[in-house]
Amino acid sequence: MKIDIEGAEFDFMPSIKGYLEQEMPIVYLSLQAPFFDEKLREEKLQIIVDTMSMYDHCYNENLEEIDISSLTSGENQTSFCSFVFTN
Repeated sequence: MKIDIEGAEFDFMPSIKGYLEQEMPIVYLSLQAPFFDEKLREEKLQIIVDTMSMYDHCYNENLEEIDISSLTSGENQTSFCSFVFTN
């Protein structure tokens, strides 16, 4: 499942959490935190961490496995980035 919805992912992903838990599709998710005020970015990214924490694996754009909690890092707050979630 590819999700690239220009900042709406922060509202959309929690709304499909039940589906994700039930079906566990592989998800390619683009995050656009820079669309938000700097003060809100970490909070918005934490929404993604909370929603996607059911997945066993999270990979960055280089397909390197990362800890999902690193999604809230400064680099991800200031750049447009993508991640893959899988079990």
